[in-house]
Amino acid sequence: MIHKLCVFISDSMPDEIKLSSKTRDIYIYCLEQFFSQILFVILILTFGIITKEFLTSVMLLASMMPLRAYGGGTHAPSKSVCAILSYGVCIIAILLIPLVYHLIPTSLCLWIYFSCAVIIWILSPVTHKNKPLNNEKKKNLHNKCGVFTLMLTALILILFVSGYGKYVVTITLSVIIVCISSVIGHIQNRRG
Repeated sequence: MIHKLCVFISDSMPDEIKLSSKTRDIYIYCLEQFFSQILFVILILTFGIITKEFLTSVMLLASMMPLRAYGGGTHAPSKSVCAILSYGVCIIAILLIPLVYHLIPTSLCLWIYFSCAVIIWILSPVTHKNKPLNNEKKKNLHNKCGVFTLMLTALILILFVSGYGKYVVTITLSVIIVCISSVIGHIQNRRG
């Protein structure tokens, strides 16, 4: 469905903008990525509304998506598997957060957060054979990952001190998810 929409949009370009076959494919790919991300965010936020965990879903996406973009990680073998895993992990996380909040002390979550954040930063960026990076881009992403991790750390400490333990758990789960993805991606790269 998204692919058909993107093809329609690229084919509907004005006549004065003549797209070569290669340029058209790039437009389609970029539009697919854009619409897939928008759809992902909308559906996860909608799930948050349905489960009365809207702010939790916002916090989960706001902490996980940039960290994943800067830190990299494992890649699924296909777009459909990637979508299933991404949606599944976020939905399960949103459902688990209230339970984890009541079962695990937030001080323990802080220690887990710090451990996972350091692992992500050390491994970042985890590359993939389909997404090679030159040294300059690697350094740039590593620095962005470090800056974002510091900002996230400041936020989680403020939330902890302010008594917003549920959001400490939320950020911790998002960092655990990215950490697992980073470790798996790093292992895959070592084997490949």
